[in-house]
Amino acid sequence: MTEAHETAEQIARDANQALNDLRREHERDTALLKRDLEELRRWADKNGTSEIKAELGRLTDRVTKVETAQEKVSTRAWSVVPNILGALVSGVIAALVAYFVARR
Repeated sequence: MTEAHETAEQIARDANQALNDLRREHERDTALLKRDLEELRRWADKNGTSEIKAELGRLTDRVTKVETAQEKVSTRAWSVVPNILGALVSGVIAALVAYFVARR
């Protein structure tokens, strides 16, 4: 029974050592990831976000200009419609008047 007991104790010690090794490796990897994340945040604050924000501002201005131009074109196109419609109605009225005057 002592041999089985010693084997069980050895297995327990080996398992405990393996768990300690895994714990240390996990802590080391976690520390490295935290450091890398902090470096990435500093880089983004320094380089990335300010440039992205500036580009976003420029693109927003361009979109606004395109939308304004599109509205102007649309407004100009629709401003012609009443004139054309008025000319057609005037032509029809003139034709009806000419027809009725010619009939008398």
